[in-house]
Amino acid sequence: MFKDALKKARINKNLRQEDVATLCNISFSGYKSYELGKSEPNLKNLIKISKVLEVSLDELCETEMYDDNDASMKIRLNKILSLNEKEKEAIDLVIKSIVMKHQYEETRESF
Repeated sequence: MFKDALKKARINKNLRQEDVATLCNISFSGYKSYELGKSEPNLKNLIKISKVLEVSLDELCETEMYDDNDASMKIRLNKILSLNEKEKEAIDLVIKSIVMKHQYEETRESF
């Protein structure tokens, strides 16, 4: 799970939760909620955390647990790291929109 991989990466770097939050310029409570599994970071914060902890998005998101059919997704996630901030924000917005669409459809189907 993401929360477990996050905690493991932080401990491997000998950092406290407060340290990671400060280095990533995110709130301590926000970071703590990631490790507790109460929420997940947006793409921008995920990339910041990945860089601070010096782990790939694959490692942090544990995408290696998926089969070879998802190999192209791993490649795309790693390419996101090379984009500029504006492009990363655009991708984050697209992902949020897709998630909202699916949530709407699931809600609509339950009525």
